[in-house]
Amino acid sequence: MSGKESRGYFQIWTESEGGRGCEEVLSSLLAFLDSSQLADNGHLIAWSDSCSGQNKNFLTVCFWQLLVLQRKFAIIDHKFPEPGHSFLDSDRAQVEKNVRKHENIYSVDQYHDIMRTSVHKSPFSIIRMRDKFYNFKALPTVLKLKQPRNNDDGDRIRFRDGIRWIRTDTFGEYKYKHSLTDDEPWKTVKLQDCVASDIVVDIGALAKPSGLGRAINKKKLEDIKKLLVHIPVTFRGYYSGLTASLAEESESYGSDEEPTPVLDDIQQVTVARPEQPSVRKKAKQAKAKHGSSLRATDKSVSVSVRKSARLQRK
Repeated sequence: MSGKESRGYFQIWTESEGGRGCEEVLSSLLAFLDSSQLADNGHLIAWSDSCSGQNKNFLTVCFWQLLVLQRKFAIIDHKFPEPGHSFLDSDRAQVEKNVRKHENIYSVDQYHDIMRTSVHKSPFSIIRMRDKFYNFKALPTVLKLKQPRNNDDGDRIRFRDGIRWIRTDTFGEYKYKHSLTDDEPWKTVKLQDCVASDIVVDIGALAKPSGLGRAINKKKLEDIKKLLVHIPVTFRGYYSGLTASLAEESESYGSDEEPTPVLDDIQQVTVARPEQPSVRKKAKQAKAKHGSSLRATDKSVSVSVRKSARLQRK
């Protein structure tokens, strides 16, 4: 956050409270805006990377629409730096430096204190997100917004790979550019067939029930149980209450939720591929094939040698 009262803000939660998907990111943004009291119907400029599962997707577009509808901001600019050619500054380095000073950390409360004391002049604001998550996947339906594939000029929207700047200043539409320059003209995208001015959103109705908990990866939980004997008794209560996910995740210690659909012309389809033998199985088959022919060749050679030896003795 930049301005007179420059200060770092962190929203934290455990893996048993939430994932790392778009809903968690948008809930954190809402918590930040409420805590910082930035919403004054002014101009918001947000920078983020182009991760489609967290930042650059249709739900984020709908979230900006919600803020404009509620008149929290008059203009919202969401900018995406050029991948590989830019750097987004972060206060995380100061926290990581302070974390390395502690040999053992067992609880979220300890992390909370470490983060808060990482800077003394302007201490970071730490927000615990455990009861502040929202069902933002329902936003398109609540706001009556559609996800078009073409802009108002009829051109295909290259959202994921092409867009570098999104502007929201009118509910029901957004503008975009393929660069961060002022010279490029805006492209407009309508999100409604007709302007719906009677929409009233109760953000509280989208709040997720708190205290339900979230199952974590089964393999990770098994490792935690093995390490439980090394954790002080006073901290074991949290780890003992964790539950495992029934579904095996694709990555070890697996991962976020399924990525949110992005505004793109690429349709994600699943193609059933014929089952292929493994590399090890192929090697075994090749070895068996060539090995048998080699043994047969060796046998015929040895037979020929014995015959020639007998002929010489005769």
